[in-house]
Amino acid sequence: MHPDLLDTFRALAKPAVEFFAWIGDRQHPKPVSALATAAGNEGVLAVLNGATLGLHPVRPDALADALVAQLPHAAAGHGQSITVPASDIDGTGRAGGDEEFSVFAGQQRNPAVQQLKRLVAQPRACAAQLYVAVRDELGRRRRCPFPLNVIDTDTGRWFVHRQHNAGGQVWLTAAPATSQTVASKLSEMYRVLANGRR
Repeated sequence: MHPDLLDTFRALAKPAVEFFAWIGDRQHPKPVSALATAAGNEGVLAVLNGATLGLHPVRPDALADALVAQLPHAAAGHGQSITVPASDIDGTGRAGGDEEFSVFAGQQRNPAVQQLKRLVAQPRACAAQLYVAVRDELGRRRRCPFPLNVIDTDTGRWFVHRQHNAGGQVWLTAAPATSQTVASKLSEMYRVLANGRR
């Protein structure tokens, strides 16, 4: 086996860093899976679209950009960012788990909550969940507690993300998103994991 191909398989099998996503849109009945990984000086992007798997070399310092490039093109949404306590949305604020925005508990009177409800209720041309994971020197894998959600509505692209504040509370933020915004957010999520924070 060629040494370069062996390095690619190693980067996929036990990466030090992973950026991965599931991307669904109106044109494709099955979501596209994308994984950008790095191990040492080797970086690789794997994209599974239907029955086709594509492998592409990437720079280890450009994993977030490579992953975000798999999203369909969309302009940033119009509007201001929205930040609310997660407990105002689902009545909990607990950690862990994937995002679900179809049900909002309780009768909320907070204008920001109502604005967020209207946003996530809009029809979507595309929706994606993006994750980050790292391995320590012992090979133990840690994944970000919450995905970065990207939604393309008729008015543009937004990201929606839960994260812990300094006091341990979980907050939910939605903001207009460009490709650069999404990549920067993923890089921020990586830094939090790499530093051992939640």
